[in-house]
Amino acid sequence: TYANNGNTATVGTMELATPWTDAADGARANGLLATTNLGSVTLAGAYFRDSQMGADKSADVNGNVDSANLNSNILTALAAIGSAGGVSYQAWYLNIADPKDEDGTTSTLGDKGGDATALLLNSKFGPVSVNASYASLDPDVTGVKKQTLTKVIASGKVNNVTLVAGMADGGKDGDLVTFDPDAKVGFQSWNIRAGQGKQCDLSAYTVAAVVPAGAVSVKLQYTDAEYDDAATATKETDVDEKLIQISYKMSKNFNTYIRYADVNQDVKDVDNGTTDNTSIKRTRIELAYKF
Repeated sequence: TYANNGNTATVGTMELATPWTDAADGARANGLLATTNLGSVTLAGAYFRDSQMGADKSADVNGNVDSANLNSNILTALAAIGSAGGVSYQAWYLNIADPKDEDGTTSTLGDKGGDATALLLNSKFGPVSVNASYASLDPDVTGVKKQTLTKVIASGKVNNVTLVAGMADGGKDGDLVTFDPDAKVGFQSWNIRAGQGKQCDLSAYTVAAVVPAGAVSVKLQYTDAEYDDAATATKETDVDEKLIQISYKMSKNFNTYIRYADVNQDVKDVDNGTTDNTSIKRTRIELAYKF
């Protein structure tokens, strides 16, 4: 790493901390990152090869993991990060190139890569924090149209209780805009998320409350989503999830929780008027120790 007068340059293997990826899940790449500070705004440019997205721990109600695959591609990114008028912002552009164009290696996002954009805004209104984002992914893949997702999340505290409310709207051709469902511009609960299958025209909302009591906290969350099937254009899905999670912090490094969800999904065939209902109950127990 080289640093001088607000300018930095880093070469080597580094985390991919972008709006579309999640470094905590192991997103890494080899390359060059350069930044320059211009007062209220920082400009960044990066070039990466051998991108690896790491382990994706998320899955939907059917056990599927849905996120665009970015492994082994060449990435060129530009970003402007700053604040103005009480609003923090990040504006990003990403070009994804197939390495076989240069060295014969086959990538995993179509034949020619694609382009992605993201805009993230954050501000506070009294005790309420508001985060908004817009993201797009336009793969150079035959038959796959531009994917978009708009999201707004508001959160705040009443006494000691954290309250969260959010909504998301997906594009008419789909909403698969992340390379990891945990990415900042994604939208998900435990069993409902943007980017599942071939959904389009997504309209979703979620509300949650987290109540702490010493080393124990209880989370209650309700999420509802409606979307169409981009593949058939004849199916409409309405799915909701009721979730409760009880967490216990046993020590500084040892955390555990039990999570339970009740999910109901109705898929209506608009041609014949029939509706298929799926209902599942899902439980997870996790114990995690951090060294």
